[in-house]
Amino acid sequence: MEYEIKNKVSAYTVADIINNMVLIPEDKEYNHPLYLISAYLVTQAQWKAVMGNNPSYFTGEELLPVENVSWVDCRSFIDKLNQTHEVKEAGLVFRLPSINEWYNALDLSSRDYDSLSQEERNKLVDEQGWCSENSGTVTHPVGQKKPNKRGLYDMIGNVMEWTDSFRLDNGVYICGTYFDDEIENFDPFRDSWFEPDEELGKQSWEVQDCRVGFRLVAEKEEDYLARTKEVDLDGISINCFRKNS
Repeated sequence: MEYEIKNKVSAYTVADIINNMVLIPEDKEYNHPLYLISAYLVTQAQWKAVMGNNPSYFTGEELLPVENVSWVDCRSFIDKLNQTHEVKEAGLVFRLPSINEWYNALDLSSRDYDSLSQEERNKLVDEQGWCSENSGTVTHPVGQKKPNKRGLYDMIGNVMEWTDSFRLDNGVYICGTYFDDEIENFDPFRDSWFEPDEELGKQSWEVQDCRVGFRLVAEKEEDYLARTKEVDLDGISINCFRKNS
């Protein structure tokens, strides 16, 4: 199946976040409920529209993915986003995806990927993502490569993505690959996390890195509260997903 490569992406405003959600169908076999996920990474234009600043390391184009944002920064963005008139009118609540939702949206099994030859893997990565061989070791505007089968862009390469799933030691899971990963060692199924930065006195969820951005999931508030668990984070009570959610 051939996809049209989008040269101009509608990902500037809060309204564009709402309009560019993709419906992921329910999968009873793997206990995945129906949910909505962003076709695009959150862009610098959208971050500025909500937060009024741009923390990104790579700048110059408004449709570059926002990066250099911590998990805590993302939660602040989401809190403000959910208070906007557009989101309230749409009747949605935005959040970060759980790790399982992110991999479900990737729509590529490790078995299928492992069955590909190196040449086929290289072709897939080059068509759908940014890596060290084609990125110039910088981020690129969202939506410039082919989407995956779900219709999502930049699930491979560009930047890694924060999730709302916590490790047992309170590290936050990060999914995916980024612009400087080598194509021959590409692992779309990688999950990772930051270690606390003792020198700066930062916990893992406070680390800011130019390799990490995020995309959003939307659902009804009652569904969100039913599938999350309250966690105490430095004295602040928040709802987060565990890895097996």
